[in-house]
Amino acid sequence: MFPWYNVVHLYGRWDVNTYTVTFNSQGGSEVDPQTIEYEKKITEPTTPTRTGYTFGGWYSTVMVYYFDSIVECGAYRTDTVSWDFSRFVVTSDTTLFAKWTRNEYIVSFNSQGGSSVTSQIVIHGGRVSQPVNPTRTHHTFGGWFRESDCINVWNFATDTVTESTTFFAKWTINSYTVTFNSQGGSDVASQIVNHGEKATEPTVPTRTGHTFGGWFKESTCVNAWNFATDTVISNITLFAKWTANTYIVNIQPASNGTITVLNGSTPLGSVTVLEHGTILSLVATANPGFEFVRWWDNDNNMIRTNYEVVSHITISAVFVEIGTTTFNVTFNSHGGSNVNSQIVAHGEKVTEPTPPTRSGYTFAGWYREHTHDNAWDFHNHTVTDHITLHAKWSDESTSIRDSQHSEQLKAWVQNGRLHVKGLPIGQRWSLYNISGTLIYQGVANSDEVDIKLQTHGIYIIQTETTSLKIVW
Repeated sequence: MFPWYNVVHLYGRWDVNTYTVTFNSQGGSEVDPQTIEYEKKITEPTTPTRTGYTFGGWYSTVMVYYFDSIVECGAYRTDTVSWDFSRFVVTSDTTLFAKWTRNEYIVSFNSQGGSSVTSQIVIHGGRVSQPVNPTRTHHTFGGWFRESDCINVWNFATDTVTESTTFFAKWTINSYTVTFNSQGGSDVASQIVNHGEKATEPTVPTRTGHTFGGWFKESTCVNAWNFATDTVISNITLFAKWTANTYIVNIQPASNGTITVLNGSTPLGSVTVLEHGTILSLVATANPGFEFVRWWDNDNNMIRTNYEVVSHITISAVFVEIGTTTFNVTFNSHGGSNVNSQIVAHGEKVTEPTPPTRSGYTFAGWYREHTHDNAWDFHNHTVTDHITLHAKWSDESTSIRDSQHSEQLKAWVQNGRLHVKGLPIGQRWSLYNISGTLIYQGVANSDEVDIKLQTHGIYIIQTETTSLKIVW
């Protein structure tokens, strides 16, 4: 008999190997590793990200057998292949590498009215090539900016591109100098004016003895500049036009002598209209038995070759019989401007001088004494001795300054005649009484006028731009 034996079957146990799959994102966001069993597929992870780059898949380095049919042999070599998560399986520890392609961006240039500028393609982190500056008529280029209102400038040397972008051109409109040549008048300040805009009409210049006629584009004053419509497109000089004022020159026949007045070589008639600045020659010739004393303005030169016409004037001369007594008439202006003395023959009248001026006061006439008791009447009083006449002054409390103009009218009454100074030349003036009745009216050929008043009262003299109340 055989002994009894138990039969035991032993079975082998196999555990599937597992392998680690590592993801090298090569600068992208981190991807967690995976543990994969032998010959199993990798779960495709969430796509990593990398600023400025586009993800191109996962790649692995493998050994590939390449067979050459010509020489009928082959060899293994290392190659990089795109990992196909739907087909490839894991047989060992594996590292997959992320593939990245650097992004490219379109950089556009908005020249905002200037010449066109070609766009550029720039890789992420790259710098834009600075283009040739665009051009724009009547403007100066001021650089490229990140926004249309040109706040943040783009620095081509240091700034880099991180997205498609548009740069905007900054422009500054050209500005020009407008110069005013007053051609002998008072100075007028130049102006800086933007292209296509209008110059501001300046305050009218002044020129002694002339009336302003506007601003012109050329010194010959052919084409007037219209401040309401003309625009500035370049540096320009505007020229003032002037018309010389004209004055009436009366030649008063002389007693006991003759007066000759020459404009150049041309003798003047009894009444002549001449332009401001005309130079006259004056010659006084006494009749036999008489001698020349003085001209109307107290000049005692018999021959004058350089008398300048600057206002309406009556030319006269005083001749007296040889041996006639003459007297000195002096004028004490009591704080006012100087008034020249006169030489007057016995029994003759004093020539009324131009009224003196005094700041803050209005001239009120000449008097025999400093106490102003007896006024001197130049139309009736005669000289019988040396005499000094005294100026009377009143406070200018009745003077009114127009709020829109700098001119100031001054007025005084002397020997029943109203004298007004400061009239705007060329403007119409009117004199009314307190009831509004028009008494006199005229156009100012000079800044002065004198009017005979019939009665005492309150008067208003009015021009186109200002007025003055006079109480007499």
